[in-house]
Amino acid sequence: MINRKIKTGICIFLIACVFSACSGDAKKENVGKPDYAVIRTSKYKECKTQIVLLDENLKYAGEKEIDYGNVGGCGFNIPTDMNGKTYEISQAYGDEMFPSKIIEIDDNDWSCKSYDFDRTNITDLAVTNKYVYAISNLNGVIYIEKCPINGGKKDIVTMKEEAEDGTGIYIYNVGDTLLYGILESSLSLYKCDFEGKKTELLTKIKDIGEMIPIFSEEYNGKLVLATSKNVLLISPDTGNTETINIPEGENDIKSIYKDGDILYISRAEFYEQNDNTEIIKYDLKSKKVMDTYKVKTSLMQFEVKNNKLVVITGDTILKYSLKDNGQVAKEGEYQVKSSKYQYISAGFFVDK
Repeated sequence: MINRKIKTGICIFLIACVFSACSGDAKKENVGKPDYAVIRTSKYKECKTQIVLLDENLKYAGEKEIDYGNVGGCGFNIPTDMNGKTYEISQAYGDEMFPSKIIEIDDNDWSCKSYDFDRTNITDLAVTNKYVYAISNLNGVIYIEKCPINGGKKDIVTMKEEAEDGTGIYIYNVGDTLLYGILESSLSLYKCDFEGKKTELLTKIKDIGEMIPIFSEEYNGKLVLATSKNVLLISPDTGNTETINIPEGENDIKSIYKDGDILYISRAEFYEQNDNTEIIKYDLKSKKVMDTYKVKTSLMQFEVKNNKLVVITGDTILKYSLKDNGQVAKEGEYQVKSSKYQYISAGFFVDK
């Protein structure tokens, strides 16, 4: 039998190794007003989570440590932005059973607060001017909850649906109208009524392909939803669905991002990471494709603002300028330092 002191010494040594690996690359610098932020997170308490800040040239501008684990998961969905605040899910640390949280990050002073829903498996969130919404699934029951942003009583609507634990469930909002989807062989889209404590099937979307429909936007009172095969405009009142007409490509649709009236649609390998990425620029107002860009990089997440494209490929951040006639010009690159216990979960433009 191993001596108890030796056991204790081994444990302390291992913990110290993890802490050292997590903190070795951390820089303690003042946090300024950056252009872009990247979330570097971990399931280990010793590693914490850092918001790595970059300027408009993708130069290091500081970082802020927050005491939340597994922030953003690893789905590379873009964090939700509302009124100068950024919202993400924290799935807690690997050794904690309770609970998941939704955290709010202030883009000005980088302070952070959480909304607690007492659920271990929040899978998605939505934010309006008044409420933060969370959705989770346990033992065949779907819980849709809302919490006032300025404080107050939480409210909940439950739905008993034949949805096994692990079934994809997603939440979307169009203004103050709340929708949620259950993903099985098709996507069933429901409308949620908190006042009446009920839900209503809005529509079913059958041809969704392989991509999980987590990427959505809102435009002129309609939900813009991306699947592997199509980008759809869905009325939250009637369920009427319109398919956005874009040219076919070598890869499936991977994600979307809206900047004003312009919708950017990425085509990229979903599982394999290669350098065959395509970005389509689509005018939602005129319903026309304006341009198509070939970008020689893999893609996990992208965003575009003022014709500036930022791509996350894993731990590398790339920035391009989008020119006319499908031309792109690389403007910067940053390699985010992280240990083997950390990962990059998402990035976002800072609301200025």
